[in-house]
Amino acid sequence: MLNILENEPLSKYTTFHIGGPAKHLVIVKNIEELREALEWAKNNQKKYFILGGGSNLFFSDAGYDGLIIKSAFADIIIEETEAIVSAGMPLLLAVKRLAEAGFKGLENFAGIPGTIGGAVCGNAGAYGSSMSEVVLKAEILITEDYHIEQVKKEWFEFGYRKSKLKYWKDKNKPIILRVWLSLEKGDKEELLARVKEVMEKRKEKEPKGFCAGCAFKNIKGDVVAGLLEKFDFTLEERERFGSRKAIPTAWFIDNAGLRGRKIGGAYIAEEHANYIMNDGSATADHVLQLISFVKQRVRDKFGVQLEEEIQIIL
Repeated sequence: MLNILENEPLSKYTTFHIGGPAKHLVIVKNIEELREALEWAKNNQKKYFILGGGSNLFFSDAGYDGLIIKSAFADIIIEETEAIVSAGMPLLLAVKRLAEAGFKGLENFAGIPGTIGGAVCGNAGAYGSSMSEVVLKAEILITEDYHIEQVKKEWFEFGYRKSKLKYWKDKNKPIILRVWLSLEKGDKEELLARVKEVMEKRKEKEPKGFCAGCAFKNIKGDVVAGLLEKFDFTLEERERFGSRKAIPTAWFIDNAGLRGRKIGGAYIAEEHANYIMNDGSATADHVLQLISFVKQRVRDKFGVQLEEEIQIIL
């Protein structure tokens, strides 16, 4: 029997600590409960949203007029060259479990909040790695009739910080259940040391407080070379950004004079200009206003159109 909560504050379930109440919310621990929750939403004519770790997104101040289904099933099976991981498993836990088993492939993701399912949906990345590089296939639930299919990596149509699931428009969005990850054998002690190193770097670089992760996607592609020639980058920045074929969005935000800029309780972090923080009093409207302001200032000064990495769920 499902325990469906009513008018549950969504700020409790996101790393941003922002969002109004969910009309209904349920935590599911297995596929059977997931099917039951979907059937409940269908029978009660409610829209639904699958919530993982609650990072890289925030809900509106009005909340969510439907059913939030929070996934809490988190199993991992480690085989010779691959791992089968439940979508609800926290990403950091999967990183640690694989490193402890002596398998490499996920160590650069240490410290990233969220779940495996969310990381695949958004093609999470760090230190030159992305989830698309290690995904082999996945098991998904087809929500029209609740049957399960296995799909190959190509099905996701991975791009920079996205898959086709991230911006799926149809109401019958498939749900990731399990993911098969390709792994290589490595030295356990070296891998654990790398996990520790990545986590320490992340702690040094990332601001402390409530946030949803990087607010905007970095600038990549054919435009990079032209931007490096056009604007006042240092020689070291030209070489570094040019070799990566990417310019950190923080550079544009910082050089637009926006570091520390605040609207209501939302502000641009002093430590890293691509983080929008919540001082504890921010509303979703404050964040949306700040996002719009940053995009306009960067566009006016540099002619660069920023694209959000975090999502607003309405």
